[in-house]
Amino acid sequence: MTSYSFDQIEGKLGKEFSESCRLPDAIRYLKIRTLIDREALRISEILKNFLLRKGIRLERINVQEIINIRKRLFESNIAENSFDEVIRQVYNELRGNINYDVLKSSLQLVAGTGDLYWEGWNSVYRDNIRDHVQHHFVRNPSIQTLDDLLEKIGQDLTPVVKGYTVISWFNQWTSTIIERIFMEHSHVIPTVRRIDKVDFFFLNIPFDLKMTFLPDQYARQKKRELGTRSDDDVIDLVKEQPSNLAVWLYENQGEPRFSDNNRIFIVLIDENDLSKSWKLKAEFDLINAKVDTYLDNKMSVPEIEWDFEGDRIRGHFKTFSDVILITRSRNVS
Repeated sequence: MTSYSFDQIEGKLGKEFSESCRLPDAIRYLKIRTLIDREALRISEILKNFLLRKGIRLERINVQEIINIRKRLFESNIAENSFDEVIRQVYNELRGNINYDVLKSSLQLVAGTGDLYWEGWNSVYRDNIRDHVQHHFVRNPSIQTLDDLLEKIGQDLTPVVKGYTVISWFNQWTSTIIERIFMEHSHVIPTVRRIDKVDFFFLNIPFDLKMTFLPDQYARQKKRELGTRSDDDVIDLVKEQPSNLAVWLYENQGEPRFSDNNRIFIVLIDENDLSKSWKLKAEFDLINAKVDTYLDNKMSVPEIEWDFEGDRIRGHFKTFSDVILITRSRNVS
């Protein structure tokens, strides 16, 4: 039996996600939430058969019916390991027929030869291609004729748009492949459909997966604190105290996208040249080995405490979080 009602646990998760995630009822709710979804109910024969065995027949698929099924399952005596098993089965049924070998090969080609694409992507004004066009072309007073505009588009905009598109594609699909490494590990319960704040469950804790590089602002701050100009000293600090970086990442997240969810950070660091760290996203064998070692051997995830001081959101938080470092080791002369 559950200790909380469906509506009570939904309300608690909405108000205090990280704190509520310590409740078994919250984990049950989140697993049911990811399993009972419009697409899965429409497509998955495995899910339909599971529901039939539990005495639930689909009459229609609409918002109210989905909520009713979630409530019935939440209040049932179905064991949690039964939910885990069917979630894995439905995830595998719905994951699609993507040729990942071909995809990986193309992504690795971008990493190997895509410096100009990265330069174009990195030059986009405010990381918004529309703002870039407005700032550099539409509102540029130095462009006064159509010929000038077309010439500038050919010289300056085409490489930027191409680079922005290629690197956005690269980021999307490298992230998908890396997330898939987690989802398919035997110690992980995947989400059938990603729900807010949750990508997967590990050690029965809901986690969001974040991929990042060593932030410039963090590196500058730590150099001042350490009294050094060397990137190597900051990298060594991250290796020795990864939770220090995790706390910084939580405390320096933007308020519009604030979240107190539990996070596993994959941090990519090229120790020879930090500006090349983006290429490590395509080092799939290296990442796979690091992630497998982590998931195979990790018995608990650290709990960290951090503070957030925004205009609207302020408070002290506790979350489960860890850092997996993916590094290209520095060359020794």
